[in-house]
Amino acid sequence: MIPFTDFGGQGLNLHFMHANGYPPACYLPLIDLLKNQYHISAMDLRPLWPRSQPRGIGDWHPLTEDFQLFLDEQQISPVIGVGHSMGGMIAATLLAVFLVPVFFVVVRKFFPGHARKHVEGEESHHD
Repeated sequence: MIPFTDFGGQGLNLHFMHANGYPPACYLPLIDLLKNQYHISAMDLRPLWPRSQPRGIGDWHPLTEDFQLFLDEQQISPVIGVGHSMGGMIAATLLAVFLVPVFFVVVRKFFPGHARKHVEGEESHHD
């Protein structure tokens, strides 16, 4: 079984795919804001698994297959996929290559821990 966190929430299923080096908990400020409208889950990508060998991952396909397996294991459907960096690529690849109907959003300029500032309109100093 693929390790994941169920953050709870109300509404449609939203699966958050984290960036390389940022475990899902780094995104808690953003996740907390979204829980009013979505039920949020976030799987740990393969490089975060115990005894993982990240250097052996040569392309996006194993990570994309992990996402597909996770959705099948948890019987999550329909799902909105939201990804930051590597997570966005995995969600996009799942849709494009495997033709799995996942609506996805790629979070491009995002710095974990600063979500509340962006949502509330405060100026960011990380652009």
